[in-house]
Amino acid sequence: MAQISIINIKNIIQAKRFDAEYFKPEYLKDDFYLENKGFFLLYEISNVKGGKRLPLGEKFSEKGVPYIRAEDIKNDFVEYENVPRISLQLHEKLKKYQTKKDDILLTIVGSVGAIGIVNFNLERCNLTENAAKITNLDFNKYKSEVIFSFLLSKYGQNQIKREKVGTVQEKLSLDRLRKFKIPLLPQSFQLQIEKIVKEAYEKQSLSKELYKEAEQILLKELDLKDFKPKHKLTFTTTKKEIEQDKRFDAEYFQPKYEEIIEKIKSYKGGFDKVGEVVNIKDKNFTSKDYVKYKYVALADISNDGYIQSFEEDFGKNLPTRARRLINKGDVIISSIEGSLNSCALIEEEFDNSICSTGFYVVNSERINPETLLVLMKLYPIQKLLKKGCKGTILTAIPKDELEKIVLPIIDNQTQQKISQKIQESFKLKKELKELLEKAKKMVEEEIEK
Repeated sequence: MAQISIINIKNIIQAKRFDAEYFKPEYLKDDFYLENKGFFLLYEISNVKGGKRLPLGEKFSEKGVPYIRAEDIKNDFVEYENVPRISLQLHEKLKKYQTKKDDILLTIVGSVGAIGIVNFNLERCNLTENAAKITNLDFNKYKSEVIFSFLLSKYGQNQIKREKVGTVQEKLSLDRLRKFKIPLLPQSFQLQIEKIVKEAYEKQSLSKELYKEAEQILLKELDLKDFKPKHKLTFTTTKKEIEQDKRFDAEYFQPKYEEIIEKIKSYKGGFDKVGEVVNIKDKNFTSKDYVKYKYVALADISNDGYIQSFEEDFGKNLPTRARRLINKGDVIISSIEGSLNSCALIEEEFDNSICSTGFYVVNSERINPETLLVLMKLYPIQKLLKKGCKGTILTAIPKDELEKIVLPIIDNQTQQKISQKIQESFKLKKELKELLEKAKKMVEEEIEK
């Protein structure tokens, strides 16, 4: 249905935009509400700054200073435990581009508009150039939890949609972001929002603790708690092994991988190969053009295996990589080397949804879904997944390498304990999401009073 907006030429000059999309009726309606409520411009109450990309030739380190990327910002609390690291020396070059507690982060390149709030308190933590930080907020006027909730609301998201530019790769400039309208909200109302968001954070913390408890149960059962395979600088292999595995890259034959395999094989409950333990659902699914599906991509997965965001659209509009059908009880495992830790459990909400071909979709009759999730995310198994990766432009683990990985067969009693912890953890995740949704809706209703 056609939409018509009649605007004054001074509005075009002021906005420095003359594309019709910028003056859509819904955006003009938002302007009416915000102007009626009264507002500050974002730069009047905070500093808005960008992050910094790694200098040419620099790489991530195994240890060091956390580096928050755009994909680590997911309309939630920003986590740092599983993000890449940079060396302390490199951090010193980039220390102007740090993020800190109470910053609000926003993705400004590519998938523009994801919001995160920083609740951790680290001395050092760097930020990518693909994100902006709203920092040094005037707490006498606004709580960071309120700005976070506002940007998640339709009024914040519509300003993002309105101000971003680009076709192949969308961008939101810092100058545009600095001029976002932030409504005047009573302090008593802001305290309510602050309380709700803090309660949500407490649930996130409890959820993470429960996941770690499940992980510790599994590590203890497998006697892997303090297990650290040694990386050797020099080693030998045989021509027979090279011909048998059809690999000649040195990393593949690192002795530490054999050390991991032998440790798994020594488990009292026995072991078997992935190909024997799990069913791999790799048949392509063709979506129907005019049926709506929930679509899960790699960036939608939290660090503890929970699907925290998704896209919903008609089949004809989904990306070509949306070719894997997922059902309740499945576990999805990333095949891409840089994100092998992106594994998730499929719950009732995502039954008959679709995920990217960047995942393997698996289930098992011998290992329950919750235990399988924790198992595939364990450090030793992650190392074996990394070992099997092949490729140049896009390095990934092929199916035949995945099937060769050995898995321990965990006893049922231990599996049940792990399952209970993960279910409790995911319940808290749902409650967290409900609280953030509540805060967002309350901000919208307050603006529309």
